[in-house]
Amino acid sequence: MDLEQLRTVLAAAQEGSLTAAARSRNLTQPAISLQLKALEQELGCPLFHRRGKGVVLTRAGETFAEHAREVLRTLSRARSEVAEIVGVTRGVLRLGVTDAAATTLFPPAFGRFHGAYPQVEVRVEIHGTTRLSELLRSRELDLAIGTLPDPVGPHESIRITELYREPLGLVLPALDTKTPLRARLEEEPFMAYPQGSITRGLIDDALEKWGFTIRPSMEIGRPDAMIGMVEAGLGIAVLPESLCAPAVERGRVVRPNPKRYRVFRRLGLLEYLPEPLEPAARAFATMLKS
Repeated sequence: MDLEQLRTVLAAAQEGSLTAAARSRNLTQPAISLQLKALEQELGCPLFHRRGKGVVLTRAGETFAEHAREVLRTLSRARSEVAEIVGVTRGVLRLGVTDAAATTLFPPAFGRFHGAYPQVEVRVEIHGTTRLSELLRSRELDLAIGTLPDPVGPHESIRITELYREPLGLVLPALDTKTPLRARLEEEPFMAYPQGSITRGLIDDALEKWGFTIRPSMEIGRPDAMIGMVEAGLGIAVLPESLCAPAVERGRVVRPNPKRYRVFRRLGLLEYLPEPLEPAARAFATMLKS
């Protein structure tokens, strides 16, 4: 029996299916099934009822899940107490960031943190905000920097602290400066962030506010790829102003009416409230908030 099996049981219980549990654990479904099979063989009883594509804890499974949660909570407390003794001079900081945070808030913050605590190992994962929240709740991350909902508010067991408002603006290829903006938006391909993402929702609302009805021609999750395609004359997008600035300076893209066609994306710190932060995570959080 190991900790990974405990986390798998809790993930399957929370998600209600092995497929969803595998996705939340970043594992394949066969790997999840093998972990559960080995654990059930060791315990001598089934932990789940298999119902179609779903799973539900058995009575024995419910008892085991309660103890699994307590084991993981105890381990987290033990790590925190040992870390208090060792201090921030060493250890590991498990940090999750979104693509947006990875190119804005994280680099300068990491530079300052590494300068102050060079012996602390920082492990970074890049995901969407929803996935980062899941990893915080499963205690696979200490902290996360994500794109915030609008308006910022409490979110279950996650404390959200707004850190930065990043401006995004409408950008077009500089190949045609005579055609009216509305006509270009109707005729040229529009590139959008993936459906369901927080940034996509912000941009869709902004486009409606600006009076444009646009059906995206393509969805791309990488803004660096999008600005390259805009420069190449392959489409229009709404992107971070800091990302667009070099292309604007080179004369490869244009920003029509920058003050009007601008929307702000909020980035912030996500902390898991039920468990105390370890010293390295607490030091990083304090540095970000200051």
